[in-house]
Amino acid sequence: MTSPALYSFSDVVQVWRDARKHSAPGTDLAGAYGTRYAAFASAFGADLEHEPKVAPPMPAWIVDLVLEFRGSDDVEWEAGRWHTGIHRLALSIEVQLRGLHGPFAGYMEAPLPVIAAHRRYAESINERVEDLRHELDEMLVDLLAELYPVAAKQQVHAEELAAHGYDDLADVPDSDGWG
Repeated sequence: MTSPALYSFSDVVQVWRDARKHSAPGTDLAGAYGTRYAAFASAFGADLEHEPKVAPPMPAWIVDLVLEFRGSDDVEWEAGRWHTGIHRLALSIEVQLRGLHGPFAGYMEAPLPVIAAHRRYAESINERVEDLRHELDEMLVDLLAELYPVAAKQQVHAEELAAHGYDDLADVPDSDGWG
């Protein structure tokens, strides 16, 4: 992510994903990415790691399904709990996105038959994996926006992030391990 002067909700989601990716105990980057995410969460008023304490208004697409399958009596009951399932789904998508890659991604070196298979299949598979990654990323942002509708409409300036403890002009640690 570049350093824009104005951040949107999709930036919060990306920063959250980065923090989760680098959160393993003993990871040198955990503190830096955690601090960065904490500032974004505070500035936007939305901690994506936890479901909202109070369910936001239930999206129409969920209401429609509840009406279709259960009838109007269950809409009010579902309205108080829909956010729990959607938040769990969002957490699951985030984990799946981290592990989403083609079958050749783990190779530093490979025997010639694997290289031949790579030449034959990798381009097509990698395109499909990237398409799926894009779709899941959009779904994740959309679901989290349903959970945090106020934050999803906000834009935050770099100065606001600084007030919450993150300087967007400071270097983000190098996450490729070659540092």
